[in-house]
Amino acid sequence: MYPALELGMAILYVAPLFILHNWTQFLLWVVLATFGLPLLAIDLIHHRLPDVLTASLFGSSALVILGSSITHNRFDRIAPSATGAISLLAFYLAIMLISRGGMGMGDVKLSASIGLISGYFGMQAVLISSFGAFTLGSVIGIVLILFGKAGRKTAIPFGPFMLVGQLISMVVMSRI
Repeated sequence: MYPALELGMAILYVAPLFILHNWTQFLLWVVLATFGLPLLAIDLIHHRLPDVLTASLFGSSALVILGSSITHNRFDRIAPSATGAISLLAFYLAIMLISRGGMGMGDVKLSASIGLISGYFGMQAVLISSFGAFTLGSVIGIVLILFGKAGRKTAIPFGPFMLVGQLISMVVMSRI
């Protein structure tokens, strides 16, 4: 497991050099990779998203966005980032409450970071990351059911899909 994580981290640190267009985007990607890969692994293995990692992801992302805004005297990305964080947090909280345990509080907390980072790229990115997460989760869930590895009530960690959806969103938005 550890060699795979190390290789994954190396790839995630090098990939944005070929994909993204500015240093703020690069730093957000690196922050997401730094906290996201451990979150992905922990959620897959233990079905948990530790608060210390989700809070660190949020705080680090907020610092990058605020630091970039101050450094470049461009404050126009703060409002979309805050809107993305609040809207996704509210959306995931509503899903958690409606589904009565179908989604965990760790996913709700992670959604604030996903919304914050996506919002930096624009509200379209928030939709892309969410759509990507739910599409990936649905496809994987259906495949697991078809192969008899899961049932309708089997708990499948959603954090990895949220994180991959965010990376997809960042790649797509960097091409627009």
